[in-house]
Amino acid sequence: MTPTATYYDLLGVPVGAPAADIRAAYRRLAVRYHPDKHYGNPHFEELFKQVAEAYRVLGDPARRAAYDGALLAARQRQAALLRQQRQAGAAVWPVGHRYHYATTRPPAAARERAYHTVQQQAHFNRRDRRILLLILIFLTTAAGAVAMWRGTRAEAHADEVYTAGMLALKRGDWPAAMTNWTAAIREQPTFGAAYARRAEAAATFQQDYQTALADYNVALRHLRAPADRARSLTGRAACLSALGRDAAAEQSLTEALTHEPTYAAARLARAELRLFVRRNYDGAIGDFSKVLRSATASPAECARAVKGRGIAHFRLGRRDRATQDLVSALSADSTDGQTCHLLGRLAAQAGQPERAAVYAAAAEARGYRAPVAMRE
Repeated sequence: MTPTATYYDLLGVPVGAPAADIRAAYRRLAVRYHPDKHYGNPHFEELFKQVAEAYRVLGDPARRAAYDGALLAARQRQAALLRQQRQAGAAVWPVGHRYHYATTRPPAAARERAYHTVQQQAHFNRRDRRILLLILIFLTTAAGAVAMWRGTRAEAHADEVYTAGMLALKRGDWPAAMTNWTAAIREQPTFGAAYARRAEAAATFQQDYQTALADYNVALRHLRAPADRARSLTGRAACLSALGRDAAAEQSLTEALTHEPTYAAARLARAELRLFVRRNYDGAIGDFSKVLRSATASPAECARAVKGRGIAHFRLGRRDRATQDLVSALSADSTDGQTCHLLGRLAAQAGQPERAAVYAAAAEARGYRAPVAMRE
């Protein structure tokens, strides 16, 4: 603010502004200049104090009346001083004019200036160039150091907020986790892991597959580690499948396996997509078999893989292989009524009615009710 600024100028309102306008202007400026929003910047702290002092005076009717009287008196004294200067013959130029002098005369005429000594123009020598070059190097280095420091600080803060989101998700508070990940992205727009975790939460808890797909696409532009890219491509494939884009989902899973061939989750997801949606039974059997041979697959993934391979063999009419895989699946999960039902159907096809009846009873005891038509 200029030294001659009034409290009205500080708040940006005219002299005759109503009290409501003054109060609204103070609230707006207080939010804009609050020190907490500017990390304790002394400049904004001083502006905040000036605005608060202006509202303390103008917000109170009695203080405002006294201030208006003092302001009017000051303006009257200034006008009287200008009249005295004009009467004394001094040249008074308007404020802002290039010949604005309070107590001196206008510049000399051209005739008077003709006898002034012409100063010799200074030359820019080699030493001056070196000094200027050193100054430019210093300024460039300092600017780079400041930018690096700011980037490091923002990255550290983004990591802290990202970790807070992971802890919130561990507690089961996924809305807080998504809020923290959004804050991490705002702090560091290239934070691929934050995009990926937010996409997983949107797909898992909100079933907002379109939003999750957009976050996965951004995450894949910034993730570099093969394991991270494979995980995000697998999640992206789940969103595509939920949106009915099965061919794109299979392509995404295939790309995930090119980054991480031993990633059992991607291999199993592609196998089940080929089995239940794409009807590529031989391709599904190949993927299920690789999951079963993988050293990184969990017991639950192996159980899903052996059951899926048994269903694929069943749909291809390979009763012996289907029976072998489904018996292994039932030994891994004895509560699975669907596996009992499929074994009963295989026994009936093999001409073993008694065994078929046993499996049918077991399926019913486990609460499984077969659909009217088996899903292809």
